[in-house]
Amino acid sequence: MEFSASKDDLVRELGLIQGIVERKNTIPILSNVLIEAASGGGIEMAATDLDVGLRCRLPAEVRKPGALTLSAKKLFEIVRAVDDRNIELKELENSWASITSGRAYFKVVGLSKIPRLVDMFARRLQVQERLTVQIAETIRDVIEPKGVGVVVEAVHFCMMMRGVEKQNSIAVTSCMLGGFRDRQPTREEFLELIRRSSKPLA
Repeated sequence: MEFSASKDDLVRELGLIQGIVERKNTIPILSNVLIEAASGGGIEMAATDLDVGLRCRLPAEVRKPGALTLSAKKLFEIVRAVDDRNIELKELENSWASITSGRAYFKVVGLSKIPRLVDMFARRLQVQERLTVQIAETIRDVIEPKGVGVVVEAVHFCMMMRGVEKQNSIAVTSCMLGGFRDRQPTREEFLELIRRSSKPLA
């Protein structure tokens, strides 16, 4: 995906989106905005907090169609800070994106592949423990970060509908690799952030 758009248009629409994504940040994907560039020109941006959704369209010169999910807050901060009136956004490898405006250049990581990655492993005949490890190992192998931490919370219908029939039971599994596994302060900070933001699944 690659396009260029007016700073004023992006600031206006991203400003509206901030009112949605900042209300609820317990699920990381909800703090992101989906950007879709159509081959016919123009881009669409969408965000939701699961209660309210917003989709807006703005003019843009689309050089390569596609879709990408980026942090709505980080993107808004970058777009608002640059001086040039025209902003170019280009998708790079491994879900990274470059943002260029005049002499300013930024790189931000997106999430477009992570939901697909989860779906890919979850659609198989699967157990949650193995699913968690597969997600973490794939992120490590593809992105090559210093560390990966994955926590999966899931509701199992086999526990709700039959057997013990525990309606509000949640199974939690985790996998820590690299710095998250080797460095206890890093691991504890990550888990503390998870505890602060977690809430029962509905």
